Amino acid sequence: MTYINKMKMKPVLAFELLFFGVFGQTTHEQLTVRAARGEPPIRPSWTINFVKVIFGIYMLVSVVVLINLLIAMMSDTYQRIQVIAFIYDSSKKKSNQCF
Repeated sequence: MTYINKMKMKPVLAFELLFFGVFGQTTHEQLTVRAARGEPPIRPSWTINFVKVIFGIYMLVSVVVLINLLIAMMSDTYQRIQVIAFIYDSSKKKSNQCF
């Protein structure tokens, strides 16, 4: 049996949970992997709080990055509209000039 088959949390599942976490569809409880009854713990107990902290940082950073992306896109759109309006006004002024 390969290492991937023994894993409780596969990389694709972790990516899916983190992706949907950005939209508020995932909690830190879903990222927790528990051992079956009667088996020893899979990991040390301190990692539960570590996962909560890392997940919180991930959520905070991802929201800040997405808001900055939205601001950049809106700023670019505003600048393009401003350039088009300037070109339109310039051409209108030239057509209204008397020779």
